[in-house]
Amino acid sequence: MKVIYYGNIATYAAYTMAVIHLGIYDEGKLPCLEDILRQWELCFIHGLQKGNLIYMGLDDELREIYVIGCGRHGNMLEKIYNSLNVIYDLKEDIYLIKADIGEITAGFLISLCLQFPSMEPMIKKLFVSVYKRAYPLWCKKVRGEKEKLKKGKKL
Repeated sequence: MKVIYYGNIATYAAYTMAVIHLGIYDEGKLPCLEDILRQWELCFIHGLQKGNLIYMGLDDELREIYVIGCGRHGNMLEKIYNSLNVIYDLKEDIYLIKADIGEITAGFLISLCLQFPSMEPMIKKLFVSVYKRAYPLWCKKVRGEKEKLKKGKKL
């Protein structure tokens, strides 16, 4: 089974949720500032890319965890993967989880920083603040999705 966290604007939310799912980040504890700032860098590397499927690892139930940025095409993503399974008779369960918490703000901050590079230190501080507020919400969503997976419900 494959679990894919997807983001519409910035893949950092999907990436963070996948890392929480894998247990790399502790669910009850905010990552250190260095890790959060790495997420900021990730926004510039993969934030605006679409279609790049990034393998993250195996979770405790040996499910493959992936991240993908898909722009505004998140609704088509499930149809595409399900259709490929039918066409090629793969019989592979794929669960897509939308990682949209905090995405709009991050997208705005990325574009602001690209337009005004001299403001990057201040924008980074705003990003860290947004990240800290979104992290508990990501943890809650990941916990809920993992429960659905344990119960065998389709996401």
